[in-house]
Amino acid sequence: MPKFRKKPIIIEAVQYTGNNIRYITDELNMSENYYRYEDFELYINTLEGKFKADVGDWIIKGIKDEFYPCKPDIFEMTYETINSWRHTNRRCIYQKRQKILSSPMAIDGFKT
Repeated sequence: MPKFRKKPIIIEAVQYTGNNIRYITDELNMSENYYRYEDFELYINTLEGKFKADVGDWIIKGIKDEFYPCKPDIFEMTYETINSWRHTNRRCIYQKRQKILSSPMAIDGFKT
């Protein structure tokens, strides 16, 4: 069976504590079209529909400026913290290129 690896992308995310909706919406620049807070529960309008965010879930802003909740265990397995000032897209591309060029499979600057 073919195997795949997630491409290295940088996302923005804030963990939902149950009382930080204003902080989430401000930090992620999330308009009211993307969430609803009703009966003390947070719902996120995702590309796949409306999902409830539980306390502890991470609210993620994706690469297409979409939003979705992510369970803490999945978030921990999938993402790691970075220093945002050091990781621009150019730097990530450069680091990826350097890794390829320094791999044992690279010959004369080209990956074999």
